[in-house]
Amino acid sequence: MAGLLAAGSVFSKEINAMVSKNEKVEMTMRIHHFFDIIRDLRTGEKMVADTNYKHSYHSVANTLMDSSDIKMKIIVGLDSVCDGCIHNKEGKCDDPLTIKKGFTMKHDYNNYLDKRILEKLNWSEGDIVTPKKICKSAGKYINSIYQIYEIDPKEEIDARKKEFIEGLRYYSSHNNFKLKYLSKYSS
Repeated sequence: MAGLLAAGSVFSKEINAMVSKNEKVEMTMRIHHFFDIIRDLRTGEKMVADTNYKHSYHSVANTLMDSSDIKMKIIVGLDSVCDGCIHNKEGKCDDPLTIKKGFTMKHDYNNYLDKRILEKLNWSEGDIVTPKKICKSAGKYINSIYQIYEIDPKEEIDARKKEFIEGLRYYSSHNNFKLKYLSKYSS
């Protein structure tokens, strides 16, 4: 865990002052990063480091794999996943984006995406949540996935939905909690 809160991290030093004394935030999280992690954990295998971008996706995912009660602060902006990334420049992602209609920078698209997801969940930036709480609310995300990703091809959204549900099944089983809403989706 120490690596997630290292010096130079995008994890704000002011966060602990913003939560109650009983809640210690251990990482910041973009909501779409969390959903991507759950999707990618569907295999049950540990993530490996990305040698191109050099971000912390793998270490965050591996921490979350066995930690359904870790406290995370939801943000719209660079988060703990972005730590170490070559595109993490002055508090903003400078990665260009050419595959999303209407967007030229990944930072702008990701902010747009996170705001849409938070709206569907009826959450706000700054909320303190656990992976279990997010998973228990993820039915709203699944039900809105075609609206959230409306600029993507339907086939990509179908695959994202299927893989995310598989990830939720793995994650909830691995961490010993139930998600009743998953019963309406075939295995």
